Amino acid sequence: MMILALLFGGFVTTAGLLAVFNRVLPADFLAAAVTARSNHSGPARQIGGLAAAPVAIAVMVAVAFAGGVDAKLAFGAAAGATLLAVLGLLDDRRDLAAGAKLAGQFAAAFLFLWFLEPGLRLLPTEIPLAAERALIAVALVWWINMTNFMDGLDLMVVAGIGVPHAVIALAGAAGMVDAAPTILSAAIAGALFGFAPFNLPPARVFLGDSGSLALGLLSGAVALMLAMRSPWAALLPFAFFLADSVSTIVLRALRRENVFAAHSSHAYQVVRRAGRPVPSIVAEVALVSLLSGGLAIGAMRWGSPFDVAAFACGGALAAASVYRMRRQALAAKR
Repeated sequence: MMILALLFGGFVTTAGLLAVFNRVLPADFLAAAVTARSNHSGPARQIGGLAAAPVAIAVMVAVAFAGGVDAKLAFGAAAGATLLAVLGLLDDRRDLAAGAKLAGQFAAAFLFLWFLEPGLRLLPTEIPLAAERALIAVALVWWINMTNFMDGLDLMVVAGIGVPHAVIALAGAAGMVDAAPTILSAAIAGALFGFAPFNLPPARVFLGDSGSLALGLLSGAVALMLAMRSPWAALLPFAFFLADSVSTIVLRALRRENVFAAHSSHAYQVVRRAGRPVPSIVAEVALVSLLSGGLAIGAMRWGSPFDVAAFACGGALAAASVYRMRRQALAAKR
């Protein structure tokens, strides 16, 4: 019941705050300009993160104070996410330099890791703790940017991040997932579902960097906690986002493009520009996330070698979805 209460509480609080912000904030506050890379054609505001990120952080901290989750883990995640929310807000308003943003992301990742107990290890016998934490920091920064880059279409983050975390939270409520990732997932999913009504197509409210960066770190923290049981299962719920982001980097590198430069060449973006309706795209992403999330829960419950087999199935499903979108986009050009 507690998990359902957290989901519902996060939903109601985020939706209520956004209703207020939408009414009282000036129409040009955090307005998103329409550029060649935009997937929106009308006025839009990047105010979703002003509600979603603080609500997710507050829910997690409140549960920690109540003794429902390890306090150091919760406070570390909250500290890192708060730093990113502030950094993202500054970027939404001032358009910070890429180097400053990357430095801030690494600072947030190391801040979170500083709070973790030394005994929380992924590779305890393979590499020293310092080296492992450095690698995890790089992975967290990747996760933060993945969430940020995939936040480029109405309901996309809700479908690719919100749905997986809802699956994890509900599985945790049934006792199939540990407490820490369950609580964090409930906080993330509740906030994103509260944001969803304002992000319905044609959306006029987006998360902005203040939301996508902070929620990206919290999502990466969940993946890290799940990886303590199975690295394969930890990646599965987010299979579509991983397949699209990795394939996009590979394709851009093969085309000798600057992979660090801003772009709009993700599979979901090119198929949208080719004419596929937004609801159809996000429904497919949500379905892939739901199915791969279910496989992840089974993988964590039954362990090896099922987790490897589940990862192969979920990864193939996500890769097929990404491939299908790119084929549709190519076919539309002919």
